[in-house]
Amino acid sequence: MCQALPARCRAELAVVPTRDNSERECCEAMLRLQQAILPTSLRRCCLGQYDVSVRYWPARSGNGVGGDWYDARLGPDGSAVVVIGDVAGHGLCAAAGMIRIGNALRGLSVTGQPASTLLDWLNRLICSDESPERVASAAVCMLDQGRPALRWAQAGHPPPVLVSCGTARLLARPSGLLLGTVPTAEYHLAYEELAAGDILFFYTDGLIERRDRDIDEGIIALLTAAQGHCGETADEAVEALLDRLDQPTAEDDVCVVAVRVRP
Repeated sequence: MCQALPARCRAELAVVPTRDNSERECCEAMLRLQQAILPTSLRRCCLGQYDVSVRYWPARSGNGVGGDWYDARLGPDGSAVVVIGDVAGHGLCAAAGMIRIGNALRGLSVTGQPASTLLDWLNRLICSDESPERVASAAVCMLDQGRPALRWAQAGHPPPVLVSCGTARLLARPSGLLLGTVPTAEYHLAYEELAAGDILFFYTDGLIERRDRDIDEGIIALLTAAQGHCGETADEAVEALLDRLDQPTAEDDVCVVAVRVRP
């Protein structure tokens, strides 16, 4: 059954001239495609001892379909698996790449292999595809259920922010090139111990990039917004973060995933 379009999407459709039905139908199809390929109804969930909350905004310019994507679920060994990525570009080509890469990674992850191995396999698959996608960034994160800890790997993706005891810092990125660039690229695994109450923020570059400022300024703004927050849920954490940041630009998609270690 098709889901009803969100109010914002209906408002966007309303401004499309009724005299151009084909344009209106195309816009509606793209918006429904966006709903179908992203788990947009997954705003809050609990994955074992991890509380997860997601916010996603498509670009407000163009056709509103982009390449940002995410996933949050339990892995085959019971660990919490959080994935976030960004396919370069916008429109149907980026959306098609998002579908292919997201589904491929979801299938590979049932093997239970480390995040670095999954990215290695995914990169080789993308590079050898007869219809290769554009380059894409991704971060694959696995959170242990016993002793809270993060094991993660990344492919050219912005580093997550960890807020522990009110102090916010970027995690050091393990090495890893963008997906689809070099077939022999190597992806390394990083490890971070966590504690009850810690909050992790995963995000795409639309959250920190602006045309009128350097990327380092965006990182500083993000860390400043995350600093000192000790919300009792991941949902409170992501809301507080976004309230302190500038509104996302219209040109790029934005995806933010907050993960809080439950006591």
